[in-house]
Amino acid sequence: MKKIGNVTLDTSCYPGEDLYSDGKVEERILELAKTYPQESYNQIIAKEQDWAVMYHLAREREHILSWYPFESGAKVLEVGSGCGAVTAAAAAQAASVTCIDLSLRRSTINGLRNQERENIKICVGNFQDIEKELECDYDYATLIGVFEYGRGYIGGEKPYHGFLNTIMEHIRPGGKLLIAIENKFGLKYWAGCREDHVGAFFEGLEGYQNTEGVLTFTRPELVQLFEECGYRNYRFYYPYPDYKFPTVIYSEDYLPRQGELTQNICNFDRDRLVLMDEEKVFDQIIKDGLFPLYSNSFFVEITKAPEGEAEKKAAKSLEMDEGAKREKSWVLYTKYSNGRSPEFAIRTCIVREQGEISLYKMPEYPAGVPHIQSIAGARDKLEQLFLAKGLFQVNQCRLEEDKIFFEFLSGVTLEEKLDLLLEKGKKDEMRELLREEVKHILEAAPFVEFVMTPEFQKVFGNVSFPREEAAVETADIDLIFSNILLTEDGKRHVLDYEWTFEFPVPAGFLAYRAIHYYFETSAKRKILKEDLNLYEEFGITGDRRLKYEEMERNFQRYIRGDYVPAGELYRSMGKKALPLGE
Repeated sequence: MKKIGNVTLDTSCYPGEDLYSDGKVEERILELAKTYPQESYNQIIAKEQDWAVMYHLAREREHILSWYPFESGAKVLEVGSGCGAVTAAAAAQAASVTCIDLSLRRSTINGLRNQERENIKICVGNFQDIEKELECDYDYATLIGVFEYGRGYIGGEKPYHGFLNTIMEHIRPGGKLLIAIENKFGLKYWAGCREDHVGAFFEGLEGYQNTEGVLTFTRPELVQLFEECGYRNYRFYYPYPDYKFPTVIYSEDYLPRQGELTQNICNFDRDRLVLMDEEKVFDQIIKDGLFPLYSNSFFVEITKAPEGEAEKKAAKSLEMDEGAKREKSWVLYTKYSNGRSPEFAIRTCIVREQGEISLYKMPEYPAGVPHIQSIAGARDKLEQLFLAKGLFQVNQCRLEEDKIFFEFLSGVTLEEKLDLLLEKGKKDEMRELLREEVKHILEAAPFVEFVMTPEFQKVFGNVSFPREEAAVETADIDLIFSNILLTEDGKRHVLDYEWTFEFPVPAGFLAYRAIHYYFETSAKRKILKEDLNLYEEFGITGDRRLKYEEMERNFQRYIRGDYVPAGELYRSMGKKALPLGE
């Protein structure tokens, strides 16, 4: 036993050498972990420009677990903890986390990055040696990017069945196993990405004919495996774009809508082909109800129930208790607002509580609490602003400690309605709706004359205009079509008003953002720019448009701070995406 800060490192089962490694880059990662705190990792990744450094150290890796509602006081077993990519996410909620990993170097990196935490123990060595000494009362066990290597952990004729059953032996009745794994039938593999583990095109789709030692599964294959092992209480979630760097976690009860899955070209590890437009194919898959089959990754929760004839009644009772817990409070959807400085980084969740669905936003870091609290004040200001003309209703919210809860409304966003018209080929109707809605954004609130203020300069930069600008005194600059919901009563509801500023902002900038974010966030809409001169129709021409573009760039810099977002990293270190024909 030894200590790395407050972390306990148990090497009693260590064989004396690391039997697997990513090579020399691990020595570099160890050096970085010794030198820098976790808060600096994003800047380090941007400087190092190395996929392995990004993969092992990026804070976004934690997103696959940080959303999950661990019970208070939980005892967690993390198998295959590696360099600690997700260890902190479990340790932040659990009373204790026991990690297992074969590599001493990787375990040392894990200990260094979590050295201030007192609830982590890392056991180094072969899983089969350590497993014999493990307790059998863990509330949770995690296999994050590990289950596919079951043959290496267990061996035998049915290694994955054996691996699952072995892990389950160490979980108490009612406890849960959490698995994150690639989907063998993930759309990205059909579309031209190489198989993640072996780097070959279509290897998983063709049944791993040339591969030994690793195996991923389709959803039906996982279900069959679970049920053959006797586990029928399971629940699937769908991380997007995958479980390694998820920005959204969907559930069976809240699947993606058409038009949502647009961030598909994000290959940092290897070159890929582009055999199709994944966004359009995903839209068709979603429309046909097939998304669970083609999601790129799975996150699965399996609940252990009592076994044996004499305990059937207890098992049934346990299932009912689990159902009651889920009904009481359960996360249906999580979206991470990536690429922001800590003071603006937030998480948006949709939950079911007491049978009712609600939505809340919370800060990712303590520095973000004032930003969350400011949203409640923005609601009051906007309600007063929109009252005179009544074109928009402001979604109601309530502040509870560091979370702000919003009313969960049913309806169709303007973005969805416009996309539906585009899909049906009703371009004239769509053009008219676009014009009408941009007018509503411009007419929603009274105008004042634009005056440059220090607050404006802090957010949007020192942008001067050659002519007078009509402005909105309190400006919700996020009045974009995805944030405006149409309900059955014909009213327009402003869903999200996070970016509301209490100083004059040019009204034309609000119109510019609505048009820009509709045209530019989906490839299928970009063709509209050629035959629809909306910018010009609303006076956003020449210098004025350039000024608005400058304001947008400055605003993005303001919310990003020193943080380097994934999109910028991809431009500098992403690998090639070669269209069909090249």
